[in-house]
Amino acid sequence: MPDAKVRLVFRADRFGRGGDHQTFHTAGFPALRLTEANEHYARQHEDVREENGVQYGDLVQHVSAVYMARFARVNTAALAALALVPAPPRDIALRAALSYDTQLGWTPSQGGAASYELVWRDTTAPTWTDSLPIEAVVREQTTRRGTRSVVQGAAPGVTADTHFFGVRAVSAAGHRSRVTLPDRP
Repeated sequence: MPDAKVRLVFRADRFGRGGDHQTFHTAGFPALRLTEANEHYARQHEDVREENGVQYGDLVQHVSAVYMARFARVNTAALAALALVPAPPRDIALRAALSYDTQLGWTPSQGGAASYELVWRDTTAPTWTDSLPIEAVVREQTTRRGTRSVVQGAAPGVTADTHFFGVRAVSAAGHRSRVTLPDRP
């Protein structure tokens, strides 16, 4: 949405308040909070009233139709983008002890994915800096708990001692899921 200035805020919610998205997040579903960044505290979370000449509460005369139309377009674009991504991979396992290569295995995405990406970043980097495409080749793996389907990939020459790793699913059209992290480093 070129006419909207969208900022990603990496916090579950504002202090002392919560949105409907938190319940979904707690239940394990991907969830987003879409909100106006500049709250007007006299209008939000207030009963409609007037005190000392100050109007409190959320009233229709304070709503901008232009802003609401832009916000509706941003919401629609965000929801459309979320609907196009495959489900994220599950049960990410990392194997890297005493090795310069890092190997990962995971349960394939529900509903399938065309491919996957390993992503990594230095332990001091705030965002993912590198990625490596991985074919969606599903293999059967036998463990002590039984047989399960897995996809495997490796980052040659990248040690887990100095990097964080994750995996995301990629659709045939190139839409990427959220990154899933290993259960333990």
